[in-house]
Amino acid sequence: MELSSEKRAFVRAALDCGALRLDGPFRLKSGLESPYFFDVGRFSTGKAVGELFRAYVAVLERAFRGTTWPDILFGPAYKGIPLAVGAALLAYELHGAEMGWLFDRKEPKRHGEHSGSASESERSRARLVGCEIRPNARIVILDDVLTTARTKLEAIRLLRSVEATVSIDGLVIALDRQEAGEDGRTGAQRFRELTGIEVYSVLTARELLAALRVEGGNNGSAVEALERHLAHCSGT
Repeated sequence: MELSSEKRAFVRAALDCGALRLDGPFRLKSGLESPYFFDVGRFSTGKAVGELFRAYVAVLERAFRGTTWPDILFGPAYKGIPLAVGAALLAYELHGAEMGWLFDRKEPKRHGEHSGSASESERSRARLVGCEIRPNARIVILDDVLTTARTKLEAIRLLRSVEATVSIDGLVIALDRQEAGEDGRTGAQRFRELTGIEVYSVLTARELLAALRVEGGNNGSAVEALERHLAHCSGT
């Protein structure tokens, strides 16, 4: 599998900052056991997070090449927050794409709002921080990974409760683990079928495997463990 230089750079950055760990096994939120673990929160320095934002913007540029960029990037709290803000900034600097950023609060804002009764839309808007959502706005959700999709589905409901006419034009994640459940479908496949929304990833598990064969250094045993893991649980 031939990988782009940007994907290889992303894997190198993930290894360098500890976002990608190969010293498993690890117990995942899904209940599966995995030989590797990916934590986007470990991109926690200026250099590392710059690589992270560039990777997300590259996905957006490919996804919307030949058409207009989205109006808004939405990042679910908490890990999605810097993704939305950073990608909006970098997309403007690199491509002149002016997109709003938006994220949700875990609890609704209770100060600085109009007193008295509020509509459902107003209550939902009080949970959001960032730009206004205009009618027919095109929104892309940015998050770290896709596991159960619960937070993504909650985000979609929240956004549409503020403005029913919004279009959710995609979900961008850092890593598609490509792990199939008992129904034989991966989380990304289930999400697409359930919502009709396309899932874009910076990296897939198979691309990660290909990159590690080149960038993994002395991680030969980890590469073999990942190969076995994908052969066992991959839906593709």
